[in-house]
Amino acid sequence: MEKLLPRYAEFCTHLHHTIDEVWGSRTYPQYLKLLATHAQSVCEGMLALGDFAAAFVAEPEQVPYGYYRLNYVWPEQAKAFLILWRDVLFEAQKGHILQAEGRLKAEVPARYRQIAGEKLKQAARELQAFFEEELPPEKEQQAHIARWRLQKNPWPVFKEQLQRLSQQCQDIQQQYLQLKEIVELFDRIRQHVQTAMAFCEKEILEFEQQAKHIIEDIKQQFEENSSSKFGKISAKLEDFDNFENLPHHLNVFSQQVEEAIEEIPERMQVVVATLGGLVQYKEISFRRAVRLWEESKLMPLMYEIWEVTENARSSIGMGLVNIRNRAALLAAEAAEEKSPEISLEDMVQPIQLFVNKVSSWKKELAKQKKEVNLRLRQEFLLSAIYKQEEEFLPLPLQSAIRNLAENQNEFLEEIWSWTQHQVATVRKLIQKVEKEESLSTSEKLVHFIRNWSMDETNHDYNAIFQTRGYIGESFWVGRKAELAHIEKLIQSWEKGFRGGVILSGNRFCGKTLFGEVVANRHFHKRTIRLSPDSMLRVEGRRMHVGYDLGEALEFIRKYTLHKRPLIWIDDLGLWWDHHVPLRQNTRQLQRYLDNYPGSQFFMVSMNNWLKYHLGTIRELNRIFHSTINLDRVSLEECMQAIWIRHGATNKLLVDQQGEELSPKQIQKIVTGIYKAARGNIGEVLYRWAACIQWVDEKRVQFVPKASYSLPDFLTPDMEVLLSAILMEKRTNEYWLRKLFGPPFKDKYSHILNQLISLGLLVRHRDGWLEIHEAAVNELSRMLALRQSLNLDI
Repeated sequence: MEKLLPRYAEFCTHLHHTIDEVWGSRTYPQYLKLLATHAQSVCEGMLALGDFAAAFVAEPEQVPYGYYRLNYVWPEQAKAFLILWRDVLFEAQKGHILQAEGRLKAEVPARYRQIAGEKLKQAARELQAFFEEELPPEKEQQAHIARWRLQKNPWPVFKEQLQRLSQQCQDIQQQYLQLKEIVELFDRIRQHVQTAMAFCEKEILEFEQQAKHIIEDIKQQFEENSSSKFGKISAKLEDFDNFENLPHHLNVFSQQVEEAIEEIPERMQVVVATLGGLVQYKEISFRRAVRLWEESKLMPLMYEIWEVTENARSSIGMGLVNIRNRAALLAAEAAEEKSPEISLEDMVQPIQLFVNKVSSWKKELAKQKKEVNLRLRQEFLLSAIYKQEEEFLPLPLQSAIRNLAENQNEFLEEIWSWTQHQVATVRKLIQKVEKEESLSTSEKLVHFIRNWSMDETNHDYNAIFQTRGYIGESFWVGRKAELAHIEKLIQSWEKGFRGGVILSGNRFCGKTLFGEVVANRHFHKRTIRLSPDSMLRVEGRRMHVGYDLGEALEFIRKYTLHKRPLIWIDDLGLWWDHHVPLRQNTRQLQRYLDNYPGSQFFMVSMNNWLKYHLGTIRELNRIFHSTINLDRVSLEECMQAIWIRHGATNKLLVDQQGEELSPKQIQKIVTGIYKAARGNIGEVLYRWAACIQWVDEKRVQFVPKASYSLPDFLTPDMEVLLSAILMEKRTNEYWLRKLFGPPFKDKYSHILNQLISLGLLVRHRDGWLEIHEAAVNELSRMLALRQSLNLDI
């Protein structure tokens, strides 16, 4: 014992000194670091004592009672002390994470630190007193030694456990350092969100100030009442006619958030609790969970905010154009000495309408901003990993998909429940048919359009289903064969073959979303998106792209000589204007692909009828490597797409009696919609949203639509006119006049006005006309049956 006791006293002195050093640290981060590093030195001291005693116990000669106690009794106390040390380290780090996210007050971790220090000091005193206890009589000591010598020495097992506890402390410290970095990335994402929302608020305020400034300028010109006042007004408004997006627009924001998400670890095994001496782990896919949450819970609200800002931008732009045009006309009349007369109120009326709407836009912006901040504050928290009973960043769509999987193979409604109501249903149907047949063709057309129009009060729900384009891969389902096909095309291109693919399909079949998924997966940060009348940025250089595709392609070629990007042209049918016809742009595209076949990979989307039309005048199969048609998806994929989007709305779906719809009922509804839409994913989503009505903040109601079909209203002249509009996708009276010549005024102008009044043609704010989205695919099929349009795919 004369060798053991000094060693034990030295260990206890070192232990007390270590605790004093750790709890004497000035800063909390230093305290956490010392807790982790000194766990190893404490463990090493324990191992040295245990090994020292084990060497004596292993000798054949009998050794003093204290050596046996250190191997057979003391390890349990040493293990309990090290478990306490590990738990203190974990809880201290957990408290620091919670405090960093505002879930704990600043004084709570400091108070816990003080309590934990007292507990460890008490445990250290108990260890120190191990050899100070009164020993049993000599005879009893010999009996203990005799029994222990018959047993296997437990020290090797305890030694391994102590080493594991020391390693756990190191792992917990390493985990903490990684979690700190993720907290910082979460903060960066929150900052990007706040900056983007602040930009939108600032932009609307700037629009309002500019509008008021313009009104004051016009008032001043009217007060001066000079003969050239209209000319001065028109000239001044030229300076306000360009409202270019500031840096924090949607694409920049999405890229900033994506860059932050890419820095988040893909997967980690995280200690989330300690219980009964054991640590509890949770396997978390951090990057995937954050991306899904951002795409499902954050981005839909951000799209709403940007939509408000874009509406304001569009409104002030149209107002200024109207006033400027009006001023230019009045200035021309004044120059001809016609003495034009117009009141100040009439002159500023277009821009005054904008000013009157600003308050409603501000309220809508404040509402969406409040919801974003609420979700960031309550849901977007790294500390949620410590909630063992919940998934990390849970989404409603996860439970929705689970319910779908559990109920997917159930039978449809029992046949007896259908037969019970069969007679009444048939009678109602007969009455509806009789009433419908009594209507005129025009009334039937209006009924069809109104029947499939959206409930405006359900705007938030509809926005999730109507959002087109790329809104993240959490909303992506299916298309495995198509993705595998395009992956092979890209691999061939990378080996030097020609790179070009057409994405074809009817309206709303998902061409834009498919293209964006391909760009995001295979050409991340190497995609050049070409759109007419937009700003193009290539390698830091900017160019305003008009409608000349050849000019844009030459600009890209000039500044991507040593790169091989994807050139993504979404909807080739938009590339035409007064000066550059579509056939010229198609010819330029063909020439570029022929001259530089391996420089870039081209992905071009177009409607089926445009593909057929271009195929008859240009050899598309020779220009492009392949064509991928996206017209149909499976019923299961449509079902999953609806579940995912509905889950993202956080709404409860009820029937007309207020009862929640079961997955089996929903599956039956979706099957009917799927058949009516002929497998077109966008049309399925549109028809589903059209059947949903707002109940309250937490519930929406499914209301079946009447089974109106598009009536056969077409005359030969209507066929010609509507086929031309479908081919161009969007048009106006000017272009139709150029296309048809003198017959437009005599024959087609009247038909055009009739179709606008019936709602089949919709005029947008920019003046362009399009066929109503509820009827466009049905109308194209009708024209195809009459051989006025070819939908050959």
